[in-house]
Amino acid sequence: MFGDWLHPRQIGSPSSGATGATGARAVARFLEKPDAARAAGLIAEGALWNGGYFLFRADVMLDELEAHAPAVLDAARAALAGAVRDLDFVRLGAEAFGQAPQISIDYAVMERTERAGVLPVGFPWSDIGTWGALWDIAARDGDGNALRGRVALQGTRNSLVHSTGEILTTVVGLDDVVVVTTDDAVLVASREAAGEVKGLVEGLRRRGEPEADAHRLMYRPWGSYQRI
Repeated sequence: MFGDWLHPRQIGSPSSGATGATGARAVARFLEKPDAARAAGLIAEGALWNGGYFLFRADVMLDELEAHAPAVLDAARAALAGAVRDLDFVRLGAEAFGQAPQISIDYAVMERTERAGVLPVGFPWSDIGTWGALWDIAARDGDGNALRGRVALQGTRNSLVHSTGEILTTVVGLDDVVVVTTDDAVLVASREAAGEVKGLVEGLRRRGEPEADAHRLMYRPWGSYQRI
């Protein structure tokens, strides 16, 4: 199994071991989400950062799940066995799926497998996981603004302004901000803090705000409905 390992930035860190004939290396150890001090030490040792992408044959992953996380595999098989077709959808057995242990593939398999490898490659990479990262790669105007949809700016620089549908979004006199307008909600954040949206959503969920988990317009096999 090969993963997407990046260097030198570090969060989840595989350490590389013996070199193979093609330049590939066996992963000596995979450590998911070490704390900051441990991560800094691993960086100093030359460990690589797991970008979260894995390449494997299906039979190899099934073998590793059987060996290291059989409860996950059993639940997945039961959910597939209980699946039903619903128009163009395949709906897995909900009860069996719900009984699967809540564990990521990183902890369930990658920290335990002896079959992981890493192959050095060189290419630009971003997981575009935040609005700020989207601004980094987006086409920008002469003021450094990345714009989409019906927007109007005045005295604004180095910002991402994204408006969906027919909504007109206007920004005046702000720099380095992210403004996102949708039918569900409006987000305004500094570009630097845009990666903290996850915590905001968790807070909305605790408050019982429906926008934390669902759009106002929801699609179903039979059509759609809109929450009023």
